[in-house]
Amino acid sequence: MQEVLQNCLSEMEQGRSMEQCLALYPQEAARLEPLLQAALSARNQIPLAIPLAAQARLRNRVMGEWDRRQQPRRPWLRFSFMAPRWVAVAASIVLVVALSSVSTVAAAGGAVPGDFLYPVKELREEAQLWFAWSSEAKVEMYTRLVKERAQEVRDLASPEKDRSEKDRSGAISQALDRLDKHLAALDAVVQEKLRRGQAAPEMDPDFLEALSRVIEEQQSVSITLNESLAQAPPDARSDLGDSLKAIQQAQERVRAALEAALPSGSRDGP
Repeated sequence: MQEVLQNCLSEMEQGRSMEQCLALYPQEAARLEPLLQAALSARNQIPLAIPLAAQARLRNRVMGEWDRRQQPRRPWLRFSFMAPRWVAVAASIVLVVALSSVSTVAAAGGAVPGDFLYPVKELREEAQLWFAWSSEAKVEMYTRLVKERAQEVRDLASPEKDRSEKDRSGAISQALDRLDKHLAALDAVVQEKLRRGQAAPEMDPDFLEALSRVIEEQQSVSITLNESLAQAPPDARSDLGDSLKAIQQAQERVRAALEAALPSGSRDGP
C-alpha cells in the first residue's frame, strides 16, 4: 500500500486526477481514496515554506514509527527526497493516518515522553503549529504546548507512574526541555509582532487579548510545576527549578510586551 500511495502522489504531481490514479489500482481504490483525499487537503493547507528543520523532524518521527512496525524504509526515503515538498509532507501525514487508527491518535493525546505513542503526539502538535499562521494563533498554540508539557511533568512526577525513578527523571527532563523551547519560540513570536507593530497606529486587539491569556496560563503552569517539585525524583528537581525560573522570566517578558503594546493612554495611571 505504501508503494501504491507513493506512485499515486507522484502521478498527481505530474497532472493526473485522483480518479485517474484510482483507476490504475482498482483493487486498492477503496482504501486509497481517503488517503489521496487527505493528501490533496494537505497540499491545499500546508504552507509552502515549511522550515527544513521541521521537515526533517517530521520525516524522522514518521520513519521512527514506521521502523517500529518493522516495515521497509529505503523506498520511502528515496521518495521523500525526490518528491516536491508538498508531496513529501502530505504523504508523511497520510502515512501517520494510515499507520494509526483514530483511537490510536486519540490515545496519543495522553502520552508522555518515553511512551510508544509519544512520537504521534509530537507529530500532531507539529502539524498544528504549521497551521497556526497568525501571530495570535502561534502565541495561543505555544502557550497551550507549554501547559501540555507541564501536565506531562506532573504525570511523570507521580511515584505511581509505572517507571523506574531513572526513567521518570529522564522523561521529565525531556518534557522540560521541550517546554523551554516552546517558551523561547513564544518569546520570538511576541517580539517579532511587537517589532512589526511599531509602524502601526495601534496594536491588534486580538494580539493584546492573546498576551493577557498567556500571563494567566503561565501562572497556571507555575502552579503545576511547583506541585510536581515535591513528588519528582531528586535527579529531576534541578531541571524543574530551572524551568520554574524560566516560566517566571517568560511571564515578566510577556507583561513587558503587553505594556509596550498597549496604547499610551491605557498605560497611564489616574
